Amino acid sequence: MDGLSIADELALLRETYKWTNLLDLARMGYVSLMVYDIILCLPTEIEVIWKARWTFGKALYLFCRYSSLVYIIICTSFQFLTDCRLELHSFR
Repeated sequence: MDGLSIADELALLRETYKWTNLLDLARMGYVSLMVYDIILCLPTEIEVIWKARWTFGKALYLFCRYSSLVYIIICTSFQFLTDCRLELHSFR
Protein backbone atom coordinates (compact mmCIF):
# COMPACT_ATOMS: atom_id res chain seq x y z
CA MET A 1 0.00 0.00 0.00
CA ASP A 2 1.08 3.56 -0.46
CA GLY A 3 0.64 4.69 3.13
CA LEU A 4 -3.15 4.97 3.18
CA SER A 5 -5.08 3.18 5.86
CA ILE A 6 -8.07 1.04 4.99
CA ALA A 7 -10.40 3.73 6.36
CA ASP A 8 -8.72 6.34 4.13
CA GLU A 9 -9.00 4.07 1.10
CA LEU A 10 -12.70 3.47 1.80
CA ALA A 11 -13.29 7.21 2.21
CA LEU A 12 -11.53 7.82 -1.11
CA LEU A 13 -13.61 5.10 -2.77
CA ARG A 14 -16.84 6.59 -1.41
CA GLU A 15 -15.81 10.06 -2.61
CA THR A 16 -14.96 8.73 -6.07
CA TYR A 17 -18.29 6.91 -6.25
CA LYS A 18 -20.14 10.07 -5.19
CA TRP A 19 -18.47 12.19 -7.89
CA THR A 20 -19.00 9.51 -10.53
CA ASN A 21 -22.69 9.42 -9.66
CA LEU A 22 -22.88 13.22 -9.83
CA LEU A 23 -21.25 13.24 -13.27
CA ASP A 24 -23.69 10.57 -14.45
CA LEU A 25 -26.61 12.75 -13.35
CA ALA A 26 -25.08 15.77 -15.09
CA ARG A 27 -24.74 13.74 -18.30
CA MET A 28 -28.41 12.75 -18.10
CA GLY A 29 -29.31 16.41 -17.65
CA TYR A 30 -27.27 17.30 -20.72
CA VAL A 31 -29.02 14.63 -22.81
CA SER A 32 -32.39 15.89 -21.60
CA LEU A 33 -31.55 19.46 -22.58
CA MET A 34 -30.33 18.38 -26.02
CA VAL A 35 -33.50 16.40 -26.70
CA TYR A 36 -35.64 19.26 -25.39
CA ASP A 37 -33.85 21.73 -27.68
CA ILE A 38 -34.30 19.47 -30.70
CA ILE A 39 -38.01 19.03 -29.97
CA LEU A 40 -38.52 22.79 -29.55
CA CYS A 41 -36.60 23.72 -32.69
CA LEU A 42 -37.84 20.89 -34.92
CA PRO A 43 -40.77 22.73 -36.61
CA THR A 44 -38.58 25.71 -37.49
CA GLU A 45 -35.71 23.45 -38.49
CA ILE A 46 -37.96 21.50 -40.88
CA GLU A 47 -39.10 24.72 -42.55
CA VAL A 48 -35.73 26.45 -42.75
CA ILE A 49 -33.09 23.72 -42.91
CA TRP A 50 -34.64 20.52 -44.23
CA LYS A 51 -36.61 22.14 -47.07
CA ALA A 52 -33.63 24.15 -48.31
CA ARG A 53 -31.32 22.83 -50.99
CA TRP A 54 -28.40 20.70 -49.88
CA THR A 55 -25.16 22.58 -49.37
CA PHE A 56 -21.96 21.85 -47.53
CA GLY A 57 -23.04 24.19 -44.72
CA LYS A 58 -26.36 22.40 -44.34
CA ALA A 59 -24.68 19.00 -44.23
CA LEU A 60 -22.16 20.26 -41.68
CA TYR A 61 -24.91 21.77 -39.52
CA LEU A 62 -26.97 18.56 -39.53
CA PHE A 63 -23.91 16.41 -38.86
CA CYS A 64 -22.84 18.51 -35.87
CA ARG A 65 -26.36 18.79 -34.48
CA TYR A 66 -27.30 15.13 -34.62
CA SER A 67 -23.96 13.31 -34.35
CA SER A 68 -23.38 14.80 -30.90
CA LEU A 69 -26.83 13.61 -29.81
CA VAL A 70 -26.18 10.09 -31.12
CA TYR A 71 -22.76 10.03 -29.46
CA ILE A 72 -24.00 11.14 -26.04
CA ILE A 73 -26.95 8.70 -26.14
CA ILE A 74 -24.61 5.80 -26.98
CA CYS A 75 -22.20 6.80 -24.20
CA THR A 76 -25.04 7.16 -21.70
CA SER A 77 -26.55 3.79 -22.61
CA PHE A 78 -23.18 2.06 -22.16
CA GLN A 79 -22.79 3.84 -18.84
CA PHE A 80 -25.95 2.17 -17.55
CA LEU A 81 -25.04 -1.24 -18.99
CA THR A 82 -22.07 -1.60 -16.66
CA ASP A 83 -22.74 -3.29 -13.36
CA CYS A 84 -20.71 -1.33 -10.83
CA ARG A 85 -21.61 -1.70 -7.18
CA LEU A 86 -19.89 -0.38 -4.12
CA GLU A 87 -19.46 -3.34 -1.79
CA LEU A 88 -17.19 -3.88 1.16
CA HIS A 89 -15.89 -7.35 1.93
CA SER A 90 -13.73 -7.98 4.94
CA PHE A 91 -11.93 -11.10 6.01
CA ARG A 92 -11.42 -11.71 9.69
